Amino acid sequence: MSADAQAPDLGLKPATPITCAHNRSVLGSLPFGDRADFEDARRGFIGTLPKVEFRNAEGRVIYSLEDYAFLDEEQAPDTVNPSLWRQARLNMANGLFEVTEDASPTSEGARYSFTPELGLFHAVTGLHGDIMIPEDRLKAAVVKSAIGDLPLLAEIDKLLGKAWDESLEPFRHAGEGAPVRWLHHVV
Repeated sequence: MSADAQAPDLGLKPATPITCAHNRSVLGSLPFGDRADFEDARRGFIGTLPKVEFRNAEGRVIYSLEDYAFLDEEQAPDTVNPSLWRQARLNMANGLFEVTEDASPTSEGARYSFTPELGLFHAVTGLHGDIMIPEDRLKAAVVKSAIGDLPLLAEIDKLLGKAWDESLEPFRHAGEGAPVRWLHHVV
């Protein structure tokens, strides 16, 4: 944090000398040069969304990432604890994500897919990358289809994350020479 760093002019009071001293001590006591957290926050990143905003039933914007553009600044203003500023910047990672953990002979793998529209999908994967659906979830799908919620195929598609696959597929890519591994492939 530099002595020149200032909060945007929103009619706010400047930081007191005690606040500035405390924030400088925080800055000096933590490894802010370590960028691993930012790399971790981008792991599995597939693509960003051009404009992130949420509207209420009347169509009024109630949340927009544009309101947080000030977080593009690396340096925290004097009025903000540098640790909180860093966390807010980490929280700005947004868009489409997919992370897979390969299974090993001794443990199952996992797949996490995220889109803002669908939310988070998680599945356990087997040694060959197949999605492993627990017995209780299969039974629940059969019961739901029997009572008329959705056809059984639609219930199974939900369990396999078909909607996430359809949403993320246009953004998936592999560089030249990169190994490609199908998460699941229906023949």
